[in-house]
Amino acid sequence: MQYDINLNDARIGYKPDGDFSRVLFVEKSRKLNPRGAAFSSYSPAYISSNEQLQSIMQILKPAGKNVLAVAGSGDAPLFFSAYGAQHIDTFDISYNARVVMDIKTYMLKNKFKFYDYVHILRDVQTASDLLDCASGDVVMRAVTDGTLDYLRGMRGCKIFMHTSNGEIACFPNATEFAAMQQNVSGRYNFIWSDLFDLSGHILNKKYDIIYLSNVLQYVNAASDVTAVLNNMRAHLNADGVIVVDSLLQSLASARHKKYKTVGDNVSSWADLIYDKAAMTMFLKTR
Repeated sequence: MQYDINLNDARIGYKPDGDFSRVLFVEKSRKLNPRGAAFSSYSPAYISSNEQLQSIMQILKPAGKNVLAVAGSGDAPLFFSAYGAQHIDTFDISYNARVVMDIKTYMLKNKFKFYDYVHILRDVQTASDLLDCASGDVVMRAVTDGTLDYLRGMRGCKIFMHTSNGEIACFPNATEFAAMQQNVSGRYNFIWSDLFDLSGHILNKKYDIIYLSNVLQYVNAASDVTAVLNNMRAHLNADGVIVVDSLLQSLASARHKKYKTVGDNVSSWADLIYDKAAMTMFLKTR
């Protein structure tokens, strides 16, 4: 799939000497604003996840199932592969999510050692020029030709940011890493879309699991969250599950109240369940 990349738009907000590791960029022209503080089409992508992915996988049991997952740092799709998902489509509003996901899948497909995998991720995490960092040769082999042209145009822009503790947070264990290497055969299908347009890109597709964790938290209004979930309902198989949000330790009153309202709004077709062990909100169809 070819994408219409606009380098002038992509470079807005980036400065060669800027530290944007904790900044979310908002495109004023996008309809997500003022719906929520959202990532834009070219926002820096997280290099790793802060989610309880092992616990979430134990609950979802994705073996043999079809999955739609936010690309994010690439960790969620990789864990779905490790735990045996049959087919995985990915999406993200930021093109940079595709970059980090493709770098990770390339290293796994080509049997990089775990130490080298982590070392390269740490290297690209801080790079202001991915093509000129110590791991630039890996990046150039990992991405598509179109993405390589994009990275050439983004030189001097730090396109990745890290989790709150500044570390690569979500490591697979040895068994999971081996399973990723075994099951990742190439790049995941990537849909470049914001949350509100996503349904239009997956017409006639059905999934057993739709993974929206760490996405809906950026949508302010409960009515908009409900609208997204109702749209996704059309793409769920019977007994399907939507991962609504990984709340971590911050089950703040405002977020809890929002999801209480959302749960009431979708109660005719699903149950909204908070799993304490995984610190995650699940929507389970009936």
